[in-house]
Amino acid sequence: MNSLRNHWNHFWFEAAAPDNLGLCRIILFGTMFLYYVFAPWLFPVWGYHQNFVPWASVSRALWSPVWLMSVLHLAPASPAVLEAIQFVWRLALLLSCMGLFTRISTAISFAFGVYLFGIPAGFGRIHHTEQVLVLVFLAMAFSRCGDAWSIDALIRKRKTPAAPAPPAMSGEYTWPIRMIWVVIVLIYFSAGISKARHSGFAWINSETMRNYLIWHSYHVTVVDPLTSWGPALARSAIVSRLLAVFGMGLELALPIALFSKRARWLLVPSVAAMQVSIALLMGPNFYPILMCQLLWVPWDRVVAYFTRPRAAASGDPVLQPGR
Repeated sequence: MNSLRNHWNHFWFEAAAPDNLGLCRIILFGTMFLYYVFAPWLFPVWGYHQNFVPWASVSRALWSPVWLMSVLHLAPASPAVLEAIQFVWRLALLLSCMGLFTRISTAISFAFGVYLFGIPAGFGRIHHTEQVLVLVFLAMAFSRCGDAWSIDALIRKRKTPAAPAPPAMSGEYTWPIRMIWVVIVLIYFSAGISKARHSGFAWINSETMRNYLIWHSYHVTVVDPLTSWGPALARSAIVSRLLAVFGMGLELALPIALFSKRARWLLVPSVAAMQVSIALLMGPNFYPILMCQLLWVPWDRVVAYFTRPRAAASGDPVLQPGR
């Protein structure tokens, strides 16, 4: 029992430097800022997903709020108010990336994100990646992600150089990343369990994947596949079923990545490649969750590897994908 408790505590609160959490903050909020600000301009076909203002003009007769929106008695604001909320939220994403007013900006990113994501959900548009971001932003809002690689840290050091510095090593810099890992794993694992529970072996041994590859080539969604390879692959029943095997197998196996460093080398890039393949063959891009996959990378070690002297680099061990 003590061994199990020690493993549990080590997983969540292994002592770590603040650098990796700070770099993950930059990557997470930076990519989300780019996605939600520039995607509507760069990709007008599917960019409406990132602009929440048009939802204010949808008929309230269609409004059926999700649980949280109903409990908090929240409803779509007017277009002008919603545009202001969206502007503040996007600004908070940018400030969170920069690490300026980090505590406040990450809290706003979470709170305003819950409201903005809840509006299309109340009209029946449920998107997987937005629910992921709610939980990821929540973890960051309660973390000390502004202790390193942030403007706040530079200001604090310049104003009060004699003030106590943040701890050099602490479990406070580990649990937020591990929480994000767990969220990602549960999302994929639950998808695999759902396939196994409701379809079982028929998910693999049927024409399901073949039909998906063909169906998505007929403009059934606002996001078309990036290639025309889907119908070509669907001609082979063996290839279609192999894709189904790999997809379902990766979803069910991903929890192993939480406990095995070696498994992360294989499973995490494979799941990311699966997401890219979905965009190539079927259309949906799941960009936010794909960017969240980057948080498996130990960015502090990556930065150290490329910034240390060349003479010392030759003798260092191979980077491990996370602690």
